[in-house]
Amino acid sequence: MFRGDQHLTIDAKGRMAIPTKYRETLLERYDGKLVVTADPESCLLLFTLQDWEEFERNLLKAQKEKQLPRLKKLKRFYIGQATELEMDGNGRILLPSTLRKFAGLDKKIVMCGQGDRFEIWNEQDWNEQLNDDMDEHYKEMVGHLYTYAWMGSWIDVKGKFQRHGGDRVFAL
Repeated sequence: MFRGDQHLTIDAKGRMAIPTKYRETLLERYDGKLVVTADPESCLLLFTLQDWEEFERNLLKAQKEKQLPRLKKLKRFYIGQATELEMDGNGRILLPSTLRKFAGLDKKIVMCGQGDRFEIWNEQDWNEQLNDDMDEHYKEMVGHLYTYAWMGSWIDVKGKFQRHGGDRVFAL
């Protein structure tokens, strides 16, 4: 699982160093094989090749089953922009110039863990995104997620959160 954010830099050749805390895992478990693609939120997504293949499979399956035009566009966007990468001996990856330009990446960037992937943001855009995310609606949603994560199996039943414990239901 990839968690937390790291403030990094891109060198003049467009390379970024994978943070040390992830480097060993990425090399040992995944042979340093990664995939980067564009995200509609104007950042990049960085997957292990294994996680990318699952993401790609799910996207293809959903588009085939649903036949929705927006899924076709998402498939074109994610898969069409995807590039396989491999970490070099110094734990760096070369981000394609087209993707760097798309995400507005310059020298200062932020790499944010999202569980099965990383987001890579221009540092200024990342800071603005954090500020925008903290509106009142978002704070309320985070509060519900926090309750769920820390208090066990809470579920939303008709707008009220309830916890199921054995055969008893506790209202929040």
